[in-house]
Amino acid sequence: MIHSPFNSQPSSPSPQNGAIHHKKLLSRDEEIKLTHIKQDRIRENNNLQDFTMSHFVNDEISFLYWYQAIQENLILYPRFNPFFILDTIPLSGYTLDYQNKVKQSTSICMENPDINQYLNYQLFTSINQSLHYLIDENKPFIENFEAIKFHFHQSINPFYLINLEHQLSFNLNNILKFLTDLDNLTKVYTFTFQKEPSNELKLEWIMKCLNHHTDISREIQLNWEQINKDPILIRRILTKYANSRLKLKKRTPF
Repeated sequence: MIHSPFNSQPSSPSPQNGAIHHKKLLSRDEEIKLTHIKQDRIRENNNLQDFTMSHFVNDEISFLYWYQAIQENLILYPRFNPFFILDTIPLSGYTLDYQNKVKQSTSICMENPDINQYLNYQLFTSINQSLHYLIDENKPFIENFEAIKFHFHQSINPFYLINLEHQLSFNLNNILKFLTDLDNLTKVYTFTFQKEPSNELKLEWIMKCLNHHTDISREIQLNWEQINKDPILIRRILTKYANSRLKLKKRTPF
């Protein structure tokens, strides 16, 4: 199991040859913010920006949000791009081009040990304990990052997608859950096949869940072209029917 690379304690300044070497003292606020003083030193010495892996991975769906958040964060902090490979693992396996990208990132990690250590720490703290066995603190960060990617590359597959399709259901009292599940299904499909699901497939997913809501399914079908241009329209349609049902309940006496 990897241990936090930021667990060493600073030594106290001591007189040497009659001279006292003064070290920068951390304020109380800084001590509270930084769990380990070594993390602060790494940030100062290497001028690291506040690049963090803010999402937490504990299953397949959370991994997709975690991965997306990293991609978005690297847009804000492009200096960290060379340490990552944002491409998904090719469906055909590790191509020569992909392997070369890993080698390049590995070299960059080895040339920048402090940043490598910092990224390993971020990775370690952003995943569930059950996944810690995939990480080795002595390895370049990119190898650990790729190990996480490969793990979910294997588990997020067509069988997992089919299982999610069967679980997708519609409840007029919980529209947000349906839309979230639909979005997750789209993310899984895209990750599995490395392409967006067709509009026809999305419509099929929705229609299967609306067998007992003919009015809603009819309106969605009639407005499908507009929905493709503006996906928020489907939320408005579902919300309209949910509000109508709520008003009807209020009018119905007990």
